[in-house]
Amino acid sequence: MSLTSTTLPARAGRVRQWLRDRPENNIVVISHGCFLQFLTDDWKDLLNAQATRWANAEFCSYALSSDGDSTLLRETLESKSRRGVAVSE
Repeated sequence: MSLTSTTLPARAGRVRQWLRDRPENNIVVISHGCFLQFLTDDWKDLLNAQATRWANAEFCSYALSSDGDSTLLRETLESKSRRGVAVSE
């Protein structure tokens, strides 16, 4: 399957649903930064021309939530604070 800007959002959505359906409370996901942008749908603070804000070997913490039929990943306040991002509740 070819990964393009039109197929990546759908693939990321399927991964979020798969994560949601897992029985574990904590899951580690290791991936390329570009795909993580689609997985988290977090386009703030892009670092480079590859359309990713993720640095090499960076880690962040996310929590699953729902918005109607969609499964979302939201970065935790602790994770944002650890990265030095201004947090607002």
